[in-house]
Amino acid sequence: MVTTGGTGIDTWDVTTVSAPKHLGQLKISGVNYGDYTEAVWGVSWQGQYIYVGATNNGIKVVPSMLLQSVIVDKTNYQKVLVDGGYYTQAQLG
Repeated sequence: MVTTGGTGIDTWDVTTVSAPKHLGQLKISGVNYGDYTEAVWGVSWQGQYIYVGATNNGIKVVPSMLLQSVIVDKTNYQKVLVDGGYYTQAQLG
């Protein structure tokens, strides 16, 4: 997951919904805890890119492939999907 941050965007591991972990921060040039300027007002993750609305600094495009991902398969689906709170076992069959 990606959220706005004081100097750019923050990345989060929400594999366990009840206990998100902060993975890191990506600093964006010209963003420095601003309000109307030098700030991030919006973030949108679309496929392979994260679009960052950086007020007076325009839109920044960040390749999402640079972020850490979790691959789910039959060996870890219980831990990631069910224990993480995304689905119940009944929903998965």
